[in-house]
Amino acid sequence: MAPEHTRLAELVDEFELGEARDFLLASAVPCFLILHGDEASSAPLGATRFGGVPDLPEGTAWPRGSDGRLANFFA
Repeated sequence: MAPEHTRLAELVDEFELGEARDFLLASAVPCFLILHGDEASSAPLGATRFGGVPDLPEGTAWPRGSDGRLANFFA
């Protein structure tokens, strides 16, 4: 068992999710990990980050959907 699945199995046991154990372990796939680091406001322009305002080139309008509403900014 990969270390990630071993940790998942430990968490399933810790949180008493035994009824879903087989499903959770069979369905788990590698994904990504978000680590806390420096403040988003200090990240260089164009850097990947959460928080702060989005980076748009000067003079670029905020994107809009087909209905004219401003697009959401997620990260």
